[in-house]
Amino acid sequence: MHPDKSPRSDGSPGDFCKNNWNLMSNEITLAALDFLNGGKLLKESNNSFICLIPKIDNPETLSDYRPINLCNTIYKVAFKTIVNRLKPHLNSLLSPYQNGFVNGRLIQDSTIIAQELTDHIRTSKCKKNGLAAIKIDMSKAFDRVR
Repeated sequence: MHPDKSPRSDGSPGDFCKNNWNLMSNEITLAALDFLNGGKLLKESNNSFICLIPKIDNPETLSDYRPINLCNTIYKVAFKTIVNRLKPHLNSLLSPYQNGFVNGRLIQDSTIIAQELTDHIRTSKCKKNGLAAIKIDMSKAFDRVR
């Protein structure tokens, strides 16, 4: 957890837990392990707040904001553990076309594939079976495209 990026749902930053780890470590570790090993997550651990952060100066519409979720530390620890366990297996779990979610793959690859498919649909002589494409606004799916 970054020490001061996103505060916990009670308003204190991640640095609070790090600085007081000697007092809180047993409870946080036991609660996270209960969830990871038994699927039991305390109701209080699943509480979170959604906060809207402006993307630009003087935002006027809802799309000018980036939502962030302020989660409990136990929740963050448990789900960061799951993410770290899944990372080595993402290449085999996700389709080769899901480029934005796997380290080392670039979302621009999807743009190239989309251009090729659009060109194929436009020039195809396959009118009998028909071909179709769906246009998706990527700015709504991703705040940043690398």
